[in-house]
Amino acid sequence: MWEFPGGKVDPGESPQSALKRELTEELDVDAEIGNQVADVEHHYSEKSVRIRFFLANITDEPRAIVHRAIRWVALDTISDYKVPPANESVIGMIGEIATR
Repeated sequence: MWEFPGGKVDPGESPQSALKRELTEELDVDAEIGNQVADVEHHYSEKSVRIRFFLANITDEPRAIVHRAIRWVALDTISDYKVPPANESVIGMIGEIATR
């Protein structure tokens, strides 16, 4: 499955700082984190997750550090990619925001 970059927020860390750290760790990029555009809670049978999505401006070309591959995907083709259930509703939200 394809996933968005990001991860867990460490104790004492803001979601924005966590995203900035995760982008460096996963993609070797520096980023300016902008406004939050989505906040989704999803309940799996074994756990619940809360995913916050932010606009971000990255300053370098990302490269796969942690994952096997990375890919820029146009919004009109994103539905062609299999994503975890927690991300499915967010894809629709991002599409709505992009068309405003």
